[in-house]
Amino acid sequence: QNLTIENYVGLSANEATTKIKKQGMKVTVYGSGERVLSQMPKCGTEINIETGCIYLYTTDAKEEYVTMPNLIGKTPSNANKEIISLGLNLKLLGVSNYTIGKGATVTNQSIAAGTRIKKGTLVELMLLYTDSED
Repeated sequence: QNLTIENYVGLSANEATTKIKKQGMKVTVYGSGERVLSQMPKCGTEINIETGCIYLYTTDAKEEYVTMPNLIGKTPSNANKEIISLGLNLKLLGVSNYTIGKGATVTNQSIAAGTRIKKGTLVELMLLYTDSED
């Protein structure tokens, strides 16, 4: 199930956290300031409720960055684990039932490997079947 992210900038960190948790989402707050100055993902982004997380940055927070890995050729399950461990959000595109046959693999990613990105960024992965049998 997906959720479209609201704008939490300008709210108190407590108010934003309460709203996010009521929607069933995970939230991480960086900094000890009272007001939310920025957020990732941005307002209007759609993320998965079960695996997604919203990152809120307050007045004294240092924004957290990670390096985008190369996920090309990985299984959806392995790519998902890696994305979540880095604090990123994931959207899978392409085949929907990727466990049929020999399964599918990641053939394209929306952010190039090696790119420094903010935690919470939405990464889109294209999945295609790799079966060569017809």
